[in-house]
Amino acid sequence: MSKNLKFALLNTSTTNPVDSAQIYHSALIKGGSKSLFTAIVDAKDKARIRKHDFGDVLQADGCTFSPSGEGALSEKLVDLCTIKVNLEFCQSTLESSFVSNSMRSGANAADFLPADFQAYVVDQLAKKMDADFEKLVWQGDVSNTGGTYPIPLCEGLIGQFAADGAVVDVTATTVTSANVIAEIAKVYDAIPEEVKFSPELRIFVSTNILAAYKQAVAAASSEAFYTKDAEPTFLGVPLVLAQGLPNNRMVAAELTNLFLVTDLVSDYDDIKLLPQGDVTGDDTIRVKGRVKFAVSYAFGGEVVLYA
Repeated sequence: MSKNLKFALLNTSTTNPVDSAQIYHSALIKGGSKSLFTAIVDAKDKARIRKHDFGDVLQADGCTFSPSGEGALSEKLVDLCTIKVNLEFCQSTLESSFVSNSMRSGANAADFLPADFQAYVVDQLAKKMDADFEKLVWQGDVSNTGGTYPIPLCEGLIGQFAADGAVVDVTATTVTSANVIAEIAKVYDAIPEEVKFSPELRIFVSTNILAAYKQAVAAASSEAFYTKDAEPTFLGVPLVLAQGLPNNRMVAAELTNLFLVTDLVSDYDDIKLLPQGDVTGDDTIRVKGRVKFAVSYAFGGEVVLYA
């Protein structure tokens, strides 16, 4: 039996293309590690981390009151970095792109940015800021003025730990699936006994170390290749992916010993879109934000740096 075949002509012209349902963007690293830190909010210029250590509070019994063991009450002063966000969208650029399909009618609308594109800008800019802050948390180095963005903007934890003689240092090497267990064990062994079994203890690991760890665990049991992805731990200590860490880096610390200092109560999403048509006469919309930011810690002797 013969069949009648019908062919549809495809319109390959660009005069009236079909838009995708959403705006796509390049992949961003996750900024989750800093969200676990102890937060100090509403800071404007400086913040104080209060510290106290009891001394020898136990004494041999006697009739005379002998005060001792009050320890040392001190503070650590943290300077905040002021970081701004400045972007600008030009009306002509938007009119020549697919965004023009949803722009307001007329060439003189003061607020010409489409509502759906505004929502996209605010949402994705907040995510981009979050990803960049994740790098800054760990790798920031204000002395590296010619360094890759965003490194020079503020001082990160790796540099602070490296400069602190009290921090426990473990020499790093290139981590692979063959040696990852031994290398994490070096960090675990170096954790001070006072915090080794703290429920707040975490080992922050770089992307390549977590990947090597998962491969090593899977190789130990063929079933691990196919079972549900389990939360990574090492001898009961949660391993936290810190994508802002450089490769082959780890940090062990209590969450209560790491501080994120900012002037915002919420995440870094205080972003304003300001049409300039009725202000400066420019056919642009400016996007601005401003954040006070710092990271720090209280007790260096309770931190292990694998670097």
